[in-house]
Amino acid sequence: MLQKLRAVAVDDDSSILSTITQMCKDSPLVEIVNTYTNPEKFLSEAPMLEFDLCMLDIQMPQMEGITLAQVLKKKPVIFITGADDRFRDALNLSPVDIVPKPILKDRLFSALEKAHN
Repeated sequence: MLQKLRAVAVDDDSSILSTITQMCKDSPLVEIVNTYTNPEKFLSEAPMLEFDLCMLDIQMPQMEGITLAQVLKKKPVIFITGADDRFRDALNLSPVDIVPKPILKDRLFSALEKAHN
């Protein structure tokens, strides 16, 4: 049996977090262990969390996902975003993948498969 990745999702939109969580329930590759609407709260709790993967929104009011990914350094990241103008900045951080909003299940699962491999 495959070992599931433990993932954390951070997005200022709680409906997006709900969508990600629901989609991941159908995945044999990942389980969502925590979700956060506030990236600063996530950052303060991250040292105590056990997770393998971060799914981060690029544009959030308190702190951008790109900044968050830089702080986390060694954790693999999948960016989930509607901000087309920030793709280049995100790509410079070598994420596992970038999934555009609105999130399509097949597209998210493709990104999760890359992360798992």
